[in-house]
Amino acid sequence: MLYLGGSFFFYILISQLSANEEKLFGNLTYVAEIVKNLFFALSIYLFKKRPIRDIRDQAKKIPNLDMNMI
Repeated sequence: MLYLGGSFFFYILISQLSANEEKLFGNLTYVAEIVKNLFFALSIYLFKKRPIRDIRDQAKKIPNLDMNMI
């Protein structure tokens, strides 16, 4: 959401800007891209630190709520 908010609307309006404004505001999209990449790197680090457990272990913890009506 941060990336879209920081770059999407700029790319929509880029055709209406002058060359100087395009250079000035174009650099602001780099800030949104850097934040996006930092969040991706953080999520990969956290996933590697604590991976998802095996599905069989999770299945043992899920109660059987299947109530068959005969």
